[in-house]
Amino acid sequence: MATGSPEGAAIQLRKYRAQLHAADLLVIDDLLIRKLQSAAGDELADVLMSRYEKRATIVTSNRPLEGWATLLCDLVVVTPLLDRLMHHGHLLKFDGKSCRLKESAERLAKRAQASYSAVVPQTLLAGNLPGAFIPTERRSVRRSREVSEPRA
Repeated sequence: MATGSPEGAAIQLRKYRAQLHAADLLVIDDLLIRKLQSAAGDELADVLMSRYEKRATIVTSNRPLEGWATLLCDLVVVTPLLDRLMHHGHLLKFDGKSCRLKESAERLAKRAQASYSAVVPQTLLAGNLPGAFIPTERRSVRRSREVSEPRA
């Protein structure tokens, strides 16, 4: 059978489901970042319900549980799904700013500081002007003093 045929697709789907069911730990990260197609909600429910009380599953989502029915396109599917997830599970709710956004802002600030430092050397920022940055007239005066002063 060709994998492009409906029979081949069904076989591939069964194999994939078996892999998801057999995994000791299934991590679904960023679930519902977008609204799922109607059939996808049923597939997700089938996978999670087949793992219920048998295998460990971690689900992360930025969406509140109240909105899952809309995003999964089916309240009838969401109710037992959440029931099974929460029966032996733990809900960890994090409030506050995104760690990714915070880290990104810190990286941008460091880049901006590095760019600024490349243009304006730290010695200038600290107020210590090296000889290379002294105007020509003063440099020649400084050099003449250094040359004319006897060494100890």
